[in-house]
Amino acid sequence: MATDDAALDGQRLRPLTLSFCDPAVERAYWVYFFDSNRRNLKGGILLTLAVMIGLGPIELALMPGRVGPLLAVRYGFIVPVTLVATVLIWIPRLAQRVTRSYPQEWIFITSVLVFAGVGTMGVIVLEGGGFEHHMYGAFAYMLSAIFIYLGLRLRFTYATLLGWGTYLLSVIIIIRLAGADAITMALMFSFCLVANLIGMFGCYLIDRFARQHYLALQRLEVERGRVERLLLNILPKPIARRLKDTGRPIADGHDEVSVLFADIVGFTGLSQRMDPAALVAMLNRLFSEFDEICERHGVEKIKTIGDAYMAAAGLPHPRPDHAAAIARAALEMRAHVERVAKRSSDDAPALQLRIGIHSGPVVAGVIGTKKFIYDLWGDTVNTASRMESHGVSGQIQVSEAARARLQDEFLLRARGVVEVKGKGPMALYWLEGERAS
Repeated sequence: MATDDAALDGQRLRPLTLSFCDPAVERAYWVYFFDSNRRNLKGGILLTLAVMIGLGPIELALMPGRVGPLLAVRYGFIVPVTLVATVLIWIPRLAQRVTRSYPQEWIFITSVLVFAGVGTMGVIVLEGGGFEHHMYGAFAYMLSAIFIYLGLRLRFTYATLLGWGTYLLSVIIIIRLAGADAITMALMFSFCLVANLIGMFGCYLIDRFARQHYLALQRLEVERGRVERLLLNILPKPIARRLKDTGRPIADGHDEVSVLFADIVGFTGLSQRMDPAALVAMLNRLFSEFDEICERHGVEKIKTIGDAYMAAAGLPHPRPDHAAAIARAALEMRAHVERVAKRSSDDAPALQLRIGIHSGPVVAGVIGTKKFIYDLWGDTVNTASRMESHGVSGQIQVSEAARARLQDEFLLRARGVVEVKGKGPMALYWLEGERAS
């Protein structure tokens, strides 16, 4: 779940409980934690089952003749409850439906029942036992404390409540052990206390590290999103993906592409009369609108060169209607500039646009290792540039190749044969608009 900077700044940890200040972030964290640690939780529950079941023979050997109540509590209560927790861990949707919360909440409830059963078992079995029985009870609690704090991976507050609850239960058991001498009781009390404190400290460190790691992942996701958006503002999405995957220069041949050049007429004189900041703001507004027009028509913006705007249709993914798409974008660009010109005041010079379009094959790709852009090469690009530079203010000039692809859907007017620099005489046309459907 990637969030913005404002949300990340508010994701502070409470120093004592280690919960996030924002309840929504706390919920999201536990969903993430359970999804990423489900395998560990499954292993922990299975280990618990194995230990609970496998201790039976050991207890038979240590306490012969007194395991009846012990086995009743263990196999009649603890093992079935742990099995329920196992099922809920394996089927998280069922756990959420049963508890209306995270599966960890159900684990906490189950753990309380299990360790309450352990305490009850200790009272029943160990009361009046010998020293070895009492030490066995202390050792069992130390294992339980380790499992509570480090195995279950509960919230720090829940693990602390459960750990100190079972510790108080162990104290009650020690007090009930009237047959134990003072040294034995002190040893049991100390062992249980130290195990609880060490487990609590370890749980605090692990829980804090896990939450800080989660926040670091979220911040990394935010930064990755920023880099992704920045890269997509420079390169088309499939090209950006290929560049990230390979890191090598990209060059693709496209047989059918339409290229557009749009240029502001008299920009040099305009730049001399306008304030630089106002000039840049004007260009930004104009080209931002052109960007939106291109996006609406599925046209790929290539770059801006000073006051010139270059776009193409039919790449990086080929499309049969590339000429129609670029023509509609050109008509909308011209209409936008005309609307802006009508709204211009006397002290703000009116904009005039000149557009040229040509269709044909190009080579497109990314070269270099620094400040790279997605660019086009080939005679089609040069001819499209000539269509613009030999055009007339307020007109959209197209070549014969573009006219052949547009004549069925658009109105075109012959300009005649024009001597084009570097190309010789060419038959050129004005794009007037779309034909009525």
